[in-house]
Amino acid sequence: MKHKILSFLTAFAMVFGIIAAPFVNANAAETDKVTKTVTLHKLIMDKETLAAWDSNAVEKGTAKDGEKNNGYNGSQNLDQLNTILESINKKKVNEIKDVYFALKFASDFKIPKDNTTIIEKDVKDGKAYVKAKGTSVADKLVPATPLTSTTDVKEAVGGLTIENAGVTFQTSELKGKFEIDEIHSMSKYVGPNGEAITDNKAVPVKITLPLVNSDGVVESAHVYPKNTQDKPQIDKNFLKNNELTAAEQEAADKLKVGADYNNYQAKKATAKAEIGKNVPYEVKTEIPANSNLAEAHWDDIMTEGLTYNKDLKVTIGGKEITPSKEGENAELVQTDKGFSLRLQGKNLALLNGKDAPVTVELKYSATVNSKAIVDIPESNDITFHYGNTPSKGNTPKPTKPNENGEVSVEKTWGGKDSDWVEGEYAKFKLVDANTGEDVKASDLDSVAGYTFESEVTLEKGGKTSYTWKGLKKDKSYKVVETESKTLSDAEYTKAENGKIEVTNHKSTNPKPLNPTEPKVVTGGKKFVKTNQEGTERLAGAVFYVKNSEGKYLVADKKDANAVKTAKKALDKAVETYNNLDADKQTDEEKAKVTTAQEAYNKAFIENATAYKWEAGNANAIELTSDGKGKFEITGLEYGDYKLEEKTPPKGFAKLNGDIDFKVAKGSYVKVAGYKQGEKAPAHIGYDNDKDSIKGQQIENKKVSIPQTGGIGSIIFVVAGLTIMGLAAYKMKANKEQA
Repeated sequence: MKHKILSFLTAFAMVFGIIAAPFVNANAAETDKVTKTVTLHKLIMDKETLAAWDSNAVEKGTAKDGEKNNGYNGSQNLDQLNTILESINKKKVNEIKDVYFALKFASDFKIPKDNTTIIEKDVKDGKAYVKAKGTSVADKLVPATPLTSTTDVKEAVGGLTIENAGVTFQTSELKGKFEIDEIHSMSKYVGPNGEAITDNKAVPVKITLPLVNSDGVVESAHVYPKNTQDKPQIDKNFLKNNELTAAEQEAADKLKVGADYNNYQAKKATAKAEIGKNVPYEVKTEIPANSNLAEAHWDDIMTEGLTYNKDLKVTIGGKEITPSKEGENAELVQTDKGFSLRLQGKNLALLNGKDAPVTVELKYSATVNSKAIVDIPESNDITFHYGNTPSKGNTPKPTKPNENGEVSVEKTWGGKDSDWVEGEYAKFKLVDANTGEDVKASDLDSVAGYTFESEVTLEKGGKTSYTWKGLKKDKSYKVVETESKTLSDAEYTKAENGKIEVTNHKSTNPKPLNPTEPKVVTGGKKFVKTNQEGTERLAGAVFYVKNSEGKYLVADKKDANAVKTAKKALDKAVETYNNLDADKQTDEEKAKVTTAQEAYNKAFIENATAYKWEAGNANAIELTSDGKGKFEITGLEYGDYKLEEKTPPKGFAKLNGDIDFKVAKGSYVKVAGYKQGEKAPAHIGYDNDKDSIKGQQIENKKVSIPQTGGIGSIIFVVAGLTIMGLAAYKMKANKEQA
């Protein structure tokens, strides 16, 4: 029996050897083959298509059929890929350019014993890239000989994908397990609408070289990492407050407060305000799932009539964070004119690699200050800078024109980017910083020999500056870069005399997001004090302002002494003028009152911090008519008000009651705020009878009893004494009869 079994095994071994011989020879032949190239194609698809792609299954031709090859992907050829795409929906998949990939050693790469240029620790820590042969485009795709590791990705085998061609790595000298990593900081891809690459499958690409499928070694392999693209959403509006009275809620509903991504480019409301009013804002930003941002930077700049309260609160995913404020790399920098928030480190990490979108909320406020110009909206403009590389970009800065009504822009291409070449260009437009609207020729004052350009092109080596003319001196403007030849960040800096400098730094980040902003506006009213006939303008009348509740307008002041000193000088000028005989109240003397009034107005504007209303007039603001009878009030919220005369002009009777007036859009320069059929008070030219700017006329009657002595006054005194004597006699007689 034993002999039979032994004979059977011997025969089986002989037959098996004959059958197995061809496979052994074939396998030996395969070991001589290598994968000469690996071409990586970057695919972008919509979220639904990516979700339908089953990357966990082994696609046909990806590895040995039915085998996952220890988790390392094999290859697909183009024909096989097209079959897969057609089964999903080929129209939704695109191959893109300008995405950078680098070749890396896998953490379980087996280092040859005779190769000491590959550092084992770096490999195990996942930090070791395959060093390239050189720095030229071709050499960057070939591994160095002998095989060497580097932790500097710039030295690694790598390159940018070419549209519909991918990027091809020369891999004939490579054996073992590798990864092909996507390097966001070196990529240049930006989606057609500013999207960044987000969710992915088969990234990083894991390969074992040589690549083998059921047909043997693949000499020219193709791999296809798959991604979706998406971009953040942002909106800004007045803060939605859930603790409002019914009236406040009604007003808030009219303003449509609250950030809403659907209103990103919608025109926001303009709120009525007065000096000192606190205006709360909110900004919401949604960061797409699976983002990999190296830059998340919010930059908010306010126009002159708003003061930022330095009260920013930041929440990420519903949890409040505390941005660092100290040191060279502070995340939050705040001034009176706005803030710059640039997330870093652990706070930036809160946005990246999440399975669901992340919401960032910014809440802060500003105070309307005395520099607010009547009927000109005040706003604060925010931009969100994001992308895969750090950015130096910021928000365009508003500036007032110079004395000639000019704003200029000067362009430079600089920083550490020394390879800018002649012919680089950028295009700019001028924007009204108060309204957010593009400036048009019809918005300008006429300037001889000047033709307005709505968009200008500045070029390195050519025209690098431009000046817009005929601008309104009481408005703020900003210069906005709309296009550049090379992808870059625009860094805006403000210089003196209406000059704005813009420096471009090379960048591959998308264009910043810039939602429309809500605005606040204040109102005002001009008045002219005259005699009853309107033939004489009267200086020295003093008034209080009252609201509809009868309370008096009071102003908190930054420097009360400065305002008090200016008011004292004005009172002295008025007193001196009133003490002059009528024939000595000349235009020259009136001009002294006007000068003192202008000095007081300036001191008031520079130092008033907030309006408030008090029951008594002890601290009330006093308005005094100047040498031309003019006086005004600014910084009030649109509404109904009253004037109460404290002191009439010399020789005129004090008004018996209050004077009603309206503050509305346009009321500062004309009759405004009255409904159809409603009678408006008389308005006359403010500076003179022919002035197109109108002020509400306040008339005073001349005192009929002479005020300067003489026979007339004696007659009135005697008559008064006679009446008093008769009254006393009558009272005595009545008592005796009783």
